[in-house]
This record gives sequence, structure tokens and C-alpha cells, in this order.
Amino acid sequence: MRLTSLISTGTIAALGYLAFAGSLASALSTSTPPHSSAPVPSTVNPSAPRTIFSESERLTQEEHRRDLAAFAEFRNNLFTISPKFTVIRPENTHLDYQRDVNGLFEVVTIVSNSNGSKIRVSVRYLRPGGKVAFAKVEALGRDGRTVTDFASIRPTCDVFSERVTFYEIETPRGAAHIKAINHPRGISNVTVVLDRNYRKFMLQDVEMWDGEVVPIEFARHTNSA
Repeated sequence: MRLTSLISTGTIAALGYLAFAGSLASALSTSTPPHSSAPVPSTVNPSAPRTIFSESERLTQEEHRRDLAAFAEFRNNLFTISPKFTVIRPENTHLDYQRDVNGLFEVVTIVSNSNGSKIRVSVRYLRPGGKVAFAKVEALGRDGRTVTDFASIRPTCDVFSERVTFYEIETPRGAAHIKAINHPRGISNVTVVLDRNYRKFMLQDVEMWDGEVVPIEFARHTNSA
């Protein structure tokens, strides 16, 4: 009887130990996930945002170059807006002036010293001694009469700054509207809208014209747009 009791007691103890070990193994398997299911840290490429920005910047620069090229085609070396408004005077030329009854320059003719070709700049004023209301730049053939190209320019002055803040310009290649965004100290960013191909872009740090005398300068002095 005692032997049977001891065997029974040992058997129960062994079974209890096995049950405890099984429970412990189950708990451990639940609390610690298998190695294969552990999350893998994501790989971050620190250069990716810079690459995206650089590509965007490149595209912006290319688009701006196309805008400037379209504006250069529109102007066709007759005038500039940036860094300031001026009529372009070709090299190896001289100027002939014609004044109105008030002594103001009414017509300025840029004459080539080599082939006799001319660029005629005609000016109308709002009133004697006032601002320029209209200017027309005409490229003439060697006969001095045939108009081969032109730009009609209508400036509008701001009443407070007394500087030109808006231009309406027409050429054989379409029309452009140019507007100053802000103009502290006579310097402004301007928006340019080319109607023919629906381009709109900005030119920075443009010197605002006072609208009194149409400036005529050599292209090498303008570094222009």
C-alpha cells in the first residue's frame, strides 16, 4: 500500500511539473514573437528630398529660360524692360533729334553708320513738359521708309511714385502687359504676360522708369530682358 501511494504521489508530481513547463513555454512563445516576424526598420534615403527639390528647381529654371527666350523673340532687340526700360541702340550708329514746338524730343532716329538703316523712335506726351503717353519704335529699311519691325509702347504712371508701373506693348508678334508688383525706392518685381502664347512670368529688381524721356542705350549697357 505504501509503495503504491509513493508511486501515485511521484506520478502526480511529475505530471504537475510537465504541466507547469508546458504553461511556461506557452507563455514565452506568446510574449516573444518569432525572430522572423520582428519588424524590419524602414530604410530612409536622406538624399531623396534634395533630389526631388533639385529636379523641381531644374524644371523651374528651364521654364524661366523658355519664358525669357519667348520675351526676347517678342522684343526682337527693339527695347528692354529689365534691368530698366530702354530702346536698344545698335553699335556703330549715331542719333538724329527732332524736337517739337516745346523743345521736347518728338522723333529720335538711330542711324547706322555703315549701311544707312534706321530705327525711328516717335514720342507723344500727355501735355507739354509732361510724361510720355506713347512711344513707337520702328525699324526701317535702307530706303528709310519701309517699316520692317515695330513696337508700340503705352506706359502708365503711378500717381504717387510718378513712375511707370504698367506697360501695354504691341509688336507684330503679339501683345504684352507688364505690371509692377511693388516699387519701393524705384525698384520693383514685374509680371510679364505675353498674350500670344499665354506665358506669364516675373522679372526681378527692375528699375522703374520715370516716364519723362525715352532712354536710348547700347545693348552692351543693358544686360537685358
